Amino acid sequence: MKLLIGVPMCLIGPFFLTLIAFSFDIRFRTRTLPSFFTVFVLLCLVVIPMLMWLERRSRGKFLEDSLAGEDSRYSSYGEYELRSTGFVWTLYTEIALLGPRLLWSAFDWWQGRSGADSPIRGIAAELALELFEAGEGRQIAELIRPDRPTSALFPALKYLIWREWADISAKRDRVWLCTPAKQKIEAMFVRIRRAASLDP
Repeated sequence: MKLLIGVPMCLIGPFFLTLIAFSFDIRFRTRTLPSFFTVFVLLCLVVIPMLMWLERRSRGKFLEDSLAGEDSRYSSYGEYELRSTGFVWTLYTEIALLGPRLLWSAFDWWQGRSGADSPIRGIAAELALELFEAGEGRQIAELIRPDRPTSALFPALKYLIWREWADISAKRDRVWLCTPAKQKIEAMFVRIRRAASLDP
């Protein structure tokens, strides 16, 4: 279903840009563009791969990342106009990314890389904390326990690697936390300690 919906939705961005191109062509009476279909196909060949790459890079958080750190204060009306225009184009891009997002979701599901259920996520969180406390890479064999057999361990490791929280050696026998994941866990512990210190 996601694939059937995602493919036509990928055409939203190229179609919108084609409309803009022809509106400029008509407004300024240049009449230099070929047929609507030709321009649309050419833009599909260029824009869709770019959108697929952008969606994969942002991992579904393009809008969130684009608005992160935005200041609601404006020093002048010109800055307000500029940032308002940028915000509108950010929204347009987010809409154009809906199709690629569905396609990547379908592809990941087919590859078995997403949609991890709660038990897998729970084991993955447990592994992340173990690797954080170890402060270094661990042999995968060391992570196997009676209550965490390979049938449970490997899907959890796969989930951590897919989320870019962990990485694995070329021999696939050793795993460690990525630096951004360590920083997130450290920040979490800092918040917990601060909350505990404020507790009466």
